[in-house]
Amino acid sequence: MPALRNHGRLWSASDIAELKSMVAQQIELREIAAQLGRTEEAVATKLYGLYGRHTTRVSGKRQQRRRNGASFFLS
Repeated sequence: MPALRNHGRLWSASDIAELKSMVAQQIELREIAAQLGRTEEAVATKLYGLYGRHTTRVSGKRQQRRRNGASFFLS
């Protein structure tokens, strides 16, 4: 695993703007994490905080999975 340049750092306004832009472009979670220098879990948690759900693109299909009784939507 490559070094994560933003590991443990707070999200800046520009990080959040870049994240929102990549989500709007339907970039996959792992690619977003790599570009932002954060873990997939950190990005997924931030997305949940921003949108109240996990939203990433997976194979162009909308899928839903349940984990620990919570719904996470993958689009």
